[in-house]
Amino acid sequence: MLRTSKLISFLDQTNNFQVRFLEGQKLINDLALIHDVKNQGFAFFRELILTNVHLISTLKNNEGLGLFIDSNDPYFRFKLECSENGNIRTLLFPADLDLFPSKIKGELRFSKLFQGRSTPYTSIVGLENAATATVANIFLKESHQLNAEIYLTEHSDQSIYLAKLPTRSSDTQKNICLEEYWKNISSQVNHIFSEAYCESEKLIVEFKKLGLTHLQTKQIKLSCPCSEEKMIEGIWSLIRTESLEEVFLDKHELEIRCDYCKKNYILKREIFKS
Repeated sequence: MLRTSKLISFLDQTNNFQVRFLEGQKLINDLALIHDVKNQGFAFFRELILTNVHLISTLKNNEGLGLFIDSNDPYFRFKLECSENGNIRTLLFPADLDLFPSKIKGELRFSKLFQGRSTPYTSIVGLENAATATVANIFLKESHQLNAEIYLTEHSDQSIYLAKLPTRSSDTQKNICLEEYWKNISSQVNHIFSEAYCESEKLIVEFKKLGLTHLQTKQIKLSCPCSEEKMIEGIWSLIRTESLEEVFLDKHELEIRCDYCKKNYILKREIFKS
């Protein structure tokens, strides 16, 4: 049985880097059970999840984010919602996507929700023939202006985030750039990828061998807040716009499926008679 996926944060004080490792094997396994994405289409879905989930680390307490990719060529819509506590849910349309788009042409929209504020922070980044695995990196550089990079492996459902921290005037160590830092540690990290470790204890030990200090381990899991009450509210909105007859036609009940978690709800017509 797979362990709950984790985002493990480290600090390299010697070289002034922030390192985050996503162990996402259970997360990808659970998504495969929920979403009817076939063939190479799931490889595409996997890349989007394993790279963009790292954006959870940009959140503070009680914050949330929504990341939307509106691709025109090829046509698809992708949505990732994350909360600071590690809960995520995803949506992909069309749900039966079975091709692997090597390049994306469209736009990425990002919304960040703050506690106590009704208006989210929103940014838009254009995607011009962007490779799927590079979308998060484009966003980090163009929207957040971070000197950061996310590296993905084919060995396992895992990825790593590296970010160069601002240099302080008191720092005396060599100022290593991001590319050089990755070159220095890539063989050890690729070994960790190839072993597909899923135990956080083992992963922490392996990264400590690189001279890193463990900061935090956060569980990452699928969680959908859908409910029968919310589905009823949605049908009421339709009825107010149209009518009970137009919504139900000659049916005595409606079967509604959540686009995120695929849970089915049966709503009786009599609920909406008033």
